[in-house]
Amino acid sequence: MLITLRGELDLSTAPALDEALHGANSEIVVDLAAVEFIDASGLNVFAHAASRAEQHGDRLAVINASVLAQRMFRLTGLDHLLSGSDAP
Repeated sequence: MLITLRGELDLSTAPALDEALHGANSEIVVDLAAVEFIDASGLNVFAHAASRAEQHGDRLAVINASVLAQRMFRLTGLDHLLSGSDAP
């Protein structure tokens, strides 16, 4: 399943992403190419979704993260979600 985000991933939009990720299974890829901003609530959604995916043997990957988003993923220990050219 490919989930393409755009705009800002923050306190007001994170619940919608959480709902989408919660309903997905197997191979989940989140494209951040059009995301301009991510705050802690967005990162928290990824952390919980990664935990759920791991528990169920599913895979969650993030693609096309901006340099700033990549840094935030690394600082929070979520860099294992970065895929392809985004990976450390």
